[in-house]
Amino acid sequence: MVLDTFVQAYEQLDHFRLDEDFGVWLRTLCRYRILTELKRAKREKAMHERYAVELRPRLLEKAALLLEQEPEPNDEHRALESCLEKLPAHSRELLAWRYERDKSSREIARRKDRSVTWVTTTLCRIRKTLRQCIQSAMAGESSP
Repeated sequence: MVLDTFVQAYEQLDHFRLDEDFGVWLRTLCRYRILTELKRAKREKAMHERYAVELRPRLLEKAALLLEQEPEPNDEHRALESCLEKLPAHSRELLAWRYERDKSSREIARRKDRSVTWVTTTLCRIRKTLRQCIQSAMAGESSP
């Protein structure tokens, strides 16, 4: 927003009168820019609210249909499940905290009494192991 105001000021510099205070002129540009942005945001919010009322029932209906349909597990899904079973329990627990319970690395670190770096590094290693296992399974090889 500030950068946009300075760009606008630069573009309108030829409208600046030398007998005016530059700071006042620039603040005026900024004020009108903010007012314009607030009006735009208000219009956008009203539009979203109006369409949300119309779209919410349709989206809920589609979501309900999707939830009723159990997706047919494909080869990658089966390989992932198999590879997850091969992981040590502590690795599965860490993945569950991160992805099933949607906890941040910071939250997990606090609960596990570990550093955030340890959590992110460990998750990265687990994902790498899973990726290699899935690729091996998909290629028909026996995974380590």
